[in-house]
Amino acid sequence: MINQSKPDWLILSFTFTSTLFIYTYQRYAKIKTQQHFSAERQTWMTRHSLFVQGILYTSGLASVVLMLLLELETLKILIPAGILSVFYVGRFLIRKIPGFRDLPFLKAYVVALAWTAMLVFLPLFEAGSLWNSAHLMYAIALFFFVFSLAVIFDLRDVSIDDPAMRTIPQLMGQNGTLTVALISLVAAIFTMMLLKPAWWICLVLIGLTGAILMFIARRRTDDFFYSFWLDGFIFLPGIAALFFWL
Repeated sequence: MINQSKPDWLILSFTFTSTLFIYTYQRYAKIKTQQHFSAERQTWMTRHSLFVQGILYTSGLASVVLMLLLELETLKILIPAGILSVFYVGRFLIRKIPGFRDLPFLKAYVVALAWTAMLVFLPLFEAGSLWNSAHLMYAIALFFFVFSLAVIFDLRDVSIDDPAMRTIPQLMGQNGTLTVALISLVAAIFTMMLLKPAWWICLVLIGLTGAILMFIARRRTDDFFYSFWLDGFIFLPGIAALFFWL
């Protein structure tokens, strides 16, 4: 979508395996450092620790193999993105160092920045493309899109996050957080419409779906809703793009 070309299956494969690895690693690290997260998922992962470790090591190995097939230039974005992702959860690899998520004000911004690096900057570096204003707009749109969802996840975690983290829900409350999320989602959809005006119907439907999920999230804290519906919603624009390509 960024370069007006067919999808790069190497990039897509690497993105899938590395995302699976990072998600599993972060939750595994939280268990090992006794950091609280979803009780349902924490219980399941503890009971199936061997299976979780299998996913962790398999996805990690697959990511390394696929990374070796990427252009050397791509490491310029992979290294900082990897640091953001691996050290998002602290006190695991290096016990005395907190994670990026623990630093005041940064939690949602780090998540949005890491996703933007992987889904916009990584393909550009791999393709050796010259950057232009359209690429910057894609990055802005994706950042706002992921940020809108990240603050909703922070809303779910407001009761377990350390007050020192100073997340948006801690500072602005439920209504303020929802307002920030909706403004960010509208900004993302509007920016994408400027880039892909022919996709306007699809983009409007994505925006409406996201808004509905955000309103529902005010009353939902269960793991299934966030892991399936909200996490899955992140991939909806990518699925739509594949539909247009195919």
